[in-house]
Amino acid sequence: MNTKTIKQHLSQREFIRCYLIIWKGALDITGKELDILTEFLVKYFELIPKINDKGILYKLLFSPDIKKEVQQATGITDDNFYTYLSRLKKKNIIIKDDKGILRFNDYIIPVNNLNFEFIVK
Repeated sequence: MNTKTIKQHLSQREFIRCYLIIWKGALDITGKELDILTEFLVKYFELIPKINDKGILYKLLFSPDIKKEVQQATGITDDNFYTYLSRLKKKNIIIKDDKGILRFNDYIIPVNNLNFEFIVK
């Protein structure tokens, strides 16, 4: 069987969005949830070089100020924004760690290089 490679140059935001679109069906997320996750993950990757402690990083990431920034970036109203966040928690995409700190489930964080293998029977 042939191997095909597709190379695409993307900004970080575009890559995160494409990564989430690939997993959208498996994660059972809506378009608005995808928008929210994209913005939170962009913020996450902006904070990583500045904050080494994951607990502190996640406290800041899910702080009211950053939630407000994400909400404004997505254009979602207050009530709807918190409804979507609640759904992401119910879907175990955003979870609480053993210290009660909100964080992403590890599988949602994109990696720089993805390889897919399709096995056709």
